Amino acid sequence: MIRSTVLIIAIAVAQGAFARGDLPGRAPGTLTQNFAPSPYSVEVTADFAEVSNLSASSLGLTAQVISPIDMPGIVLRLPAAGVTIPAAFPVIVDITPPALGGLEFEGVAMVILDTPDLPYSPYSRLRLFSAHDGGPFVDITEEFSEGSYRVRGSQGEFSEFLIVLDERDPAAIVTTKFARLSALIATHTIAIDDTVEATLTGLLSSAQASFTVNDIDAAKVDIAAFEAAVAATTSGQVPNLWRSLEDVTNVNGLLRAAAGTLYFSLEDARDTDLDGLYDWQDNCRDIANPAQCDTDGDGFGNICDGDFDGNNIINSFDLTAMRNAFGSAGVTDTDLDCDGMTNSFDLSLFRELFGSPPGPGIP
Repeated sequence: MIRSTVLIIAIAVAQGAFARGDLPGRAPGTLTQNFAPSPYSVEVTADFAEVSNLSASSLGLTAQVISPIDMPGIVLRLPAAGVTIPAAFPVIVDITPPALGGLEFEGVAMVILDTPDLPYSPYSRLRLFSAHDGGPFVDITEEFSEGSYRVRGSQGEFSEFLIVLDERDPAAIVTTKFARLSALIATHTIAIDDTVEATLTGLLSSAQASFTVNDIDAAKVDIAAFEAAVAATTSGQVPNLWRSLEDVTNVNGLLRAAAGTLYFSLEDARDTDLDGLYDWQDNCRDIANPAQCDTDGDGFGNICDGDFDGNNIINSFDLTAMRNAFGSAGVTDTDLDCDGMTNSFDLSLFRELFGSPPGPGIP
């Protein structure tokens, strides 16, 4: 739909002290604004666990179409390769609270973008990126879902936000996020309590070691413990305040946000059967099949699909089909290892599958 004006609808949820806007106390708060920079539209939400002086004016939220003049400069701030701005949504969102607006928050701020201009898919490579004060854009995605396309990430500070198409290798993304989190600890080491820093460094090292041996579950446990450990600290142990004057650094929020997006990407890099295909793209997640042979095109690779009659269970009817095809040549449904022949190797594979549904394939 073409729109000639920008519609801004602000909804501020105020509780406790900041309902009057003149007290230092903080409480949970949410602000949502709808933007329609023609011909696109986006709903932007900023959600806080502890905030004061929250209003449309104090948040300083805007959204606009990226102009052809500005596009090259923004592209240069994206990772060198594999990350692009989708032509269907060349919109940049900016949250720059005015210095004298009085906005303050503790910990992390959750930023959510929701647009009907981008399609949702459970395997989408669309991600939420953010940049601070004209710096490089980095991935802050923690979750995406339908509702058109809805994506969220957390921040310990504000600036620009983009939805981008990220086609980089997921394992490389995880490695980058580990490095970012490690660099944050090193950069702010003076501000972090020594005991807390030792705990965080140990958890991060353990998570990296688990990731190296493809133990995604253990790595996620450590990163979740890392985020929880930071969240449990006092402001004296890890500074946790952001304010519009930007005269203090919200180390707590920076660490928790970096841990949150790393946790998301760890799952993205899971390869259960170690066949070189991530689970989100693997048509047989538990048995290695790098060739992804799927002769009946049902989304389940042959090697884990003995369901020849398509009734979602591998049973005696399928065994009859296997027997009838035994000894025949050609890459067919009964050729489970896709070597061009239905033989004893396929029968052995079939026995392992008997009594189960096909798959699991792509989740």
